[in-house]
Parts: sequence; structure tokens; C-alpha cells
Amino acid sequence: MKNKLLWIGSVIILILSVFTFIVFGVGTEIFTALFGKKLPAFGSYDGKPIRYEQGTYFADTVAQYVENNGKSANAGTYYTAFRYAFNQTVFTMMVEDAVAKSGYKVPEIAEDRIMVSYFSDENGYSQKLWRQASDSYKASLRKEISESLFRSRYMEDLFGSSDSVGNDTLYGLKISNNEKNFLANVENETRAFNLVSFDIRDLPNEEVVKFGKEHSDLFTKYDLSVLSFDTKENAEAALKQLKANEITFEDALTLDTATKYYREDNGKLTNTYSYQIDAIVKPSDDDTAKNAQNAIKALKKNEFSDVIEMRNGFSIFRGDGESVAMDFEGSININDVASYIKTYEASYMQDYYMNIAKNFVTEASRTIARGSEDEEEDSPFDAACDKFELVKTEVPAFPLNYGNSSLFTNLPSSVSALAGASTNEAFLKTAFTMKENEVSEPIVMGNKIVVLQLTKINTNENVANTDSYKSESVNYDLNALQTAVLESKKVVNNVDKVYFDNFMKNSL
Repeated sequence: MKNKLLWIGSVIILILSVFTFIVFGVGTEIFTALFGKKLPAFGSYDGKPIRYEQGTYFADTVAQYVENNGKSANAGTYYTAFRYAFNQTVFTMMVEDAVAKSGYKVPEIAEDRIMVSYFSDENGYSQKLWRQASDSYKASLRKEISESLFRSRYMEDLFGSSDSVGNDTLYGLKISNNEKNFLANVENETRAFNLVSFDIRDLPNEEVVKFGKEHSDLFTKYDLSVLSFDTKENAEAALKQLKANEITFEDALTLDTATKYYREDNGKLTNTYSYQIDAIVKPSDDDTAKNAQNAIKALKKNEFSDVIEMRNGFSIFRGDGESVAMDFEGSININDVASYIKTYEASYMQDYYMNIAKNFVTEASRTIARGSEDEEEDSPFDAACDKFELVKTEVPAFPLNYGNSSLFTNLPSSVSALAGASTNEAFLKTAFTMKENEVSEPIVMGNKIVVLQLTKINTNENVANTDSYKSESVNYDLNALQTAVLESKKVVNNVDKVYFDNFMKNSL
């Protein structure tokens, strides 16, 4: 049987197989033989189960996908087919429900027009071909045509059909000329820039040491061991035995109720800096957490703490020796201090580089007096790059394209500092309100701070072909509809679970 589209045009490509005649039965034997068992529902739409059973739209779509993408004896390769077919089935069920509620019936004359094309040769309709076809084949074909026309009614009413009246498609929402022209004009202005960036994660060692000295209490190391339990009752029972000398600390480590939270196998506390101890105690709105932190740090050798509630479970600490302050004048573990700053003090790094970036902007924005003997020297921006030892990046021209829409040229992916720039409103507003040669204020871009200089504005007076933007607009609306349907509360998607439980568990 022919696999023929009812609705022609670029819009149809995105809606996948909803508008095609499924070749029923193709490849379904593969799955029956491969899995050989009745499967639970893969999910549901509006309370209606979606099952993998012979003759269902879901099973036929799975088979069609496999037929189109190559058969395999490996069950794992069918995962994509099931996910694809489930999404298609959900969307089709939504469409069929909507059309059914409207009361629409497919006219027989519409079915006949399609039927004729299946029994035609180079001379047109062929009575011979019609007579040669079995009644069951013709009945099956008419049923498939009717179902496809039924589904197409919904999409044509929303997005138009291949038929048109003048320049407007028949049916569907119409696209405003102003909207088409607006989209076409976006690409008509592009801007090129010079760019420098500061990676706030690359804090100089001297700045790390400076921070450590100013916050030296955070980096005191404590010599401690710890016992942990999931319940307070088990922790209190162990502490009672320890204080009564009924068991040793080493014995307590082997208790069935003991866990390995926060410790090495021998019981030593794994993270021993002051700030790390503070981080593992359960926070509180009163002084409970602070008092617990101070009590842990004040333990003397062989002294036990009370039971302390932690972020995970309950713990008893034992003092093993004296605390040691970090030696900022001698040996210092730069990496440990830097790790703390990156984890807890991102604003400190940002402020540091923001001040440098502002000084760069001042230097890069200076003007050269007209007629000055310095006119032949490097531009102020280049001179500032040399002074601050920065590498200038020349950014190719791009249009104002929020979210890197496929409608327009995207922001250059080759410029790593622009990662995420397409959705950074501060960046886009700055870049597209600057004057030529103007230097921007520093802009925060994730882990980077960037400074721009607008080098050129390119304009094109010729408006692009608006017809392409019309079809693209429809495609965006179509994708939005499909996404909304699949994210609906009416959808229960159990594809992953059913597939794992029935096809993957035995192979692990």
C-alpha cells in the first residue's frame, strides 16, 4: 500500500506521522516474536490506556518507525521507537477527541477523491485496477483514508491547508503582514563587537591568601572522630555505653545501628575545617546549631560530645587532639581556600573582577584629542587590552536573536564567553543600544564578566522573503501545541518504566 500524505507543505513535516496512512501490520510480527508476552499499558491519555496490542495505532506506529529506521534483533534499539510512538499516539488521541466533540463527519466524496488516486495509472482512473483489488483491501484503504482526513480536519482548521484563496491558505489562523515584516526585518540589522572577558573562577593566589587571612577562623583544622546513627535513640544508647565504659569507641564503630556518615573507616572525621564542621550540623532558627558547632570545636582529647542532630542522622564526636590554625605566613593549602571561595563566596570573586573590569572600561573609553600626535597609536580598547593583559575577541556580526531562534542567525557559538548570552536580557539590551565605538559597562555572564565595544552596525535595506517567516511561524505554533499536549495533566507516561521492567532488567 502507498504511504501517502494527505496534507502537503513544510508544516506537515513537523507533525510527524499524524497525517500519514500507517502501513498496518508492517513489522508487528517482529515485536510479537521478540517479546512474546502481553505488556502492561505504556501510559494513558485522558484515562484511556495506551497498550502495545496488534492493530492499535501505538503498535502500528512502533512498527512503522522500525520499518523506516532499520530492523534489529537487539531489544535495546527499540526504546526510541516506543517513546516516539507513545508521543504520536497521545497527540493523535487529543486530535481525535477534539474533532469528535465538534461533531464533524468525513464526507464520502472527500474519501472518494483520495481513493481514486490509488487506482489510477498514467491515463487516470483505471477500472481494471479497481476490479483487481479485493474488497477487504478497498475497505481497509477507505477506513485509513477516513481516519486520516478526520485527524487532518483539526490541524487544517488551526494551521491552514495546502489549498489557498489568493495568497491566503484555506482554513487556519492567518499571519499578519506586520508580523511577517517584523520578523523579516530582525535580520536586517546585525552588530559586530570587540570583546574581553574575565573568568571569575580564576582568582589569583595572592587574592586567595588575602581572603584566607581575613577569614582565618574558617580554616582552622580540628582533630576529631565521629560516630553516626540514623536515629537519635540509637545514638543516645551508644553514648550511654561509651560513658559507662561498656564499649570502646572502636567497638561502637561496628554496631549494627552505626552508619558511615562523615567518617573514614577508622572513625576519623573526613572534613575537618571549621566551615566544614559548621556545614554538616543541621541548621536551626535559634542558637541550637551554633551552640552545637561550638561544642564540637571545644572538645578536649578523649572527650565525647552530646548527641548532635546533623544534616544526615545523629552523631557523637570525640576530641582526638589540638586544633591547628592554617599558617598563612608559611605553608598554605591554596586549593582548599580557593575551593571554599568558589563554593560559598561567588560574590567575592565577582566583586573582585567587577572592579578590574570597571577600571578596564575607564581605560578603554578614553578619547584621543583630534590632531594629537598619539592618533597613530593603538586604539584605546587595544591599549587597554595590552595594559590589563587581556586577549581581545572579535565577535562576528549577529542580529538581536533572543533564545537563538532558528528563524535568524544565532549568536556565534565559537565565542565561549557568549555561552548563555542569547537569553541574557542585560547583555542583549546593552549590545543593541550601544553606539559605534562605544565601550559597554561590565556585564555578568554566568561565571564570566564581559566588556563589549561595538565596532560595526550592518544594515540591509532589502526586506527578506516574508513567506519563509510565515511558514516558520506556523511551525513554531505547531511545536508549541505538541509540547503543550505532551505536558498535559491528562497524559500519564510510563514508557520508561514499562520498557525497563520488561525489556532491560533481564539483560543487566
